[in-house]
Amino acid sequence: MKTTVLSINGNKPFNYILQTVLSKDHYVTIVSDPITGLKQMKAKGNVNLVIIDTDAFEAEAFEFIEYINSSLLFHVPVIVLTSNKSELIKQKLFELNLNDIFVKPFDPLMLVKSINKNLFTDRLNVATT
Repeated sequence: MKTTVLSINGNKPFNYILQTVLSKDHYVTIVSDPITGLKQMKAKGNVNLVIIDTDAFEAEAFEFIEYINSSLLFHVPVIVLTSNKSELIKQKLFELNLNDIFVKPFDPLMLVKSINKNLFTDRLNVATT
């Protein structure tokens, strides 16, 4: 059964690559901002993992992640992409209890491995609870 990955990223070339690489094993839904991403999650209800790029909308991305992590409606792994190398930002992201953080530039294959690991681990946790 295919899982659904939600990509919140305004970078069209990145989204094309993500769609191409993941579409064999996953449904990939792409939106350009966190508000649309939240609407998509509420409407579909079947998002299994979120990838969010914090570069274009840092404050909104942090609010989105905090909402997802504190909400009883959603239990999904969150992976963050950022080009910000600030230790303060990395600390704030770490405190958000993310599943993974990728600082740009990064190896896309490592992102795919992280997606698959987090989806598999998440399914194991759900199956054992």
